[in-house]
Amino acid sequence: MTAFCQDCKCIIEEVMEASQRREPCPNCGSLKRTYEESLTSRATAGSIMNAKGYTGGMSKRKGLRFESIDGDSFSVALGRFVKLNQLVDHEAHRYVKKVVDPLTSEVLREVDEPLSKHQNRGSAKPRDP
Repeated sequence: MTAFCQDCKCIIEEVMEASQRREPCPNCGSLKRTYEESLTSRATAGSIMNAKGYTGGMSKRKGLRFESIDGDSFSVALGRFVKLNQLVDHEAHRYVKKVVDPLTSEVLREVDEPLSKHQNRGSAKPRDP
């Protein structure tokens, strides 16, 4: 481990066992040491926007016209963020979703189907009793 003399700041390479006595600094004779250690980590963040459109004068359940999700979504399989664009158009009865890996530009998932065909996905999956 690299150590520095606390008094003269001289670099001292020392491997010291608990039972050993510290050798004095070859430059000034001090026994005081400073040890430096560095850690490196990386954090990433993404942003996502959710939007819903409603028909005025109706309940939120009956008046829901569309739901949209656009932005960064974390992919557990890849271990990083991917680009997500999703639209559930209740008026046109369409489900559109596109997931793209921004590093490779590979389309990971692309769906454009009637809402009636979009079943057994996400929260609509059948659950074991």
